Amino acid sequence: MGRQIGEWARRNPQDFDRWYSKFARQPLEVAAQIRPEQTAYQRIPVDDAFAAQLQTTFDTWTRAGALQGREDLRDHVDPTVTAP
Repeated sequence: MGRQIGEWARRNPQDFDRWYSKFARQPLEVAAQIRPEQTAYQRIPVDDAFAAQLQTTFDTWTRAGALQGREDLRDHVDPTVTAP
């Protein structure tokens, strides 16, 4: 899916600019400027396993004292942002 999004963005630059502008809350001009870099990435859908790994990493750094607080990072993982 991630590769398809990059291909779609390269074939439909104006559509990508509109989507990215809305997603990033940036003007269309900014979206057009960063399009080459953003379309080079391979986006993959995130899932519960990704959220769990993210939480494990956060918890590890918290135990080590590098981060403070308690946070449920599942609240910050949105699987819909990988698709325009």
